[in-house]
Amino acid sequence: MKIAGVIAEYNPFHLGHAYQLEETRRQTGADLVVAVISSSFVQRGAPALFDVHVRAHLALLGGADLVFALPAANACQSAEFFAEAGVRLLDGLGCVDLLSFGSECGDLDALERIAGILCEEPAAYREELKARLRTGISFPAARQEALSAYLNGKGASFPEDALLLRSPNNILGVEYLKALRRLNSSMVPFTIPRKGSGYHDAGLSGTFPSACAIRRALKTGGEEEQLLAGLPFAGREAFSEAVRQEGCLWEDDFSQILRWMLYRCGRRELVSVPELSPQLADRILRLRDSFESVSQFTSLLKTRELTFTRIQRALFHLLLDIRRVPPVSFARLVGFRREAAGALRKIKEAKTLPVLTSLADAPSILSAQALKDLEQEVTICHLYESLRCSRYHRPFRHEYTRQLVVL
Repeated sequence: MKIAGVIAEYNPFHLGHAYQLEETRRQTGADLVVAVISSSFVQRGAPALFDVHVRAHLALLGGADLVFALPAANACQSAEFFAEAGVRLLDGLGCVDLLSFGSECGDLDALERIAGILCEEPAAYREELKARLRTGISFPAARQEALSAYLNGKGASFPEDALLLRSPNNILGVEYLKALRRLNSSMVPFTIPRKGSGYHDAGLSGTFPSACAIRRALKTGGEEEQLLAGLPFAGREAFSEAVRQEGCLWEDDFSQILRWMLYRCGRRELVSVPELSPQLADRILRLRDSFESVSQFTSLLKTRELTFTRIQRALFHLLLDIRRVPPVSFARLVGFRREAAGALRKIKEAKTLPVLTSLADAPSILSAQALKDLEQEVTICHLYESLRCSRYHRPFRHEYTRQLVVL
């Protein structure tokens, strides 16, 4: 049995995701695809549209065979930490043969060359990076410029490789490759060229609209027929039902909690938060009286050297009380297709990470630290659920009562 792994957000699951799963099976001969998806909060520092259980259901309808949740404390991180956590979880299942990811370039060799340089960090590259960071530009921009200068200075055969770091899926792909190297994983990387709209494209036109476009249409009340056209047919009814029954959550739904947190915390507490530098802490304290909403305040805090995403991620670290990047210490299954039951048995036999199919089993199979990490994840899920209940007047569901999604 050949098993492929995918690391994703599925926020929401759309035609491009279905295409990746289909092409992964077709081009690699994989019998099953295991997806690791962000929990209730996603990598860019925001709540997911729907909780992980709803998104797992949509992923299974769209072609995934098993879905595991990446805890929010691991998912709501920079691309490097997000990628490493996802790779660690898949690797810890013990039987995933290959890691499939999308990229704008579709050139695995080029991405591998970049990953090699960024892993080794030659002295000449480090000097180029330091010089550009001193100019006050953001780290992503500085890294791309430093890599370009390094490759040109070395007379490299592929100086154009540095341009690949201008595209978000290429960047994430490089981080997956770095993680595979650092973990000495046996998983074989495989990339599929991204089709259709770009990652940040906001329009729904075209065959493969982006998740960003779908989220924007949902938020602004776009035409349902056009919105659903960007989703796999098998999941359209379930998606519409999720919008009606579950409701979507947005960054600004957490504004009042964050405002309270900003006035509750002093400088010392602020700087203890990952990604929240002393300079950003000082800026927060100086500008917090102008707070109106999460999105407005993030824009207000933005500077030349700090990206919108990094600031918003730091704010959600504060809100969710994420004070460290925890090691991946368990693999929580949230859903599977009945045909994949054999793979689940194989995972339970081959795993090097504890596999949770029921939270009730956690005290008997997790270490003390892993149990604390799980409790933090459950608390974060409950915050998400509380906001959903408040906004849409729905009954509260305790995370320990949630059942596996089985199709």
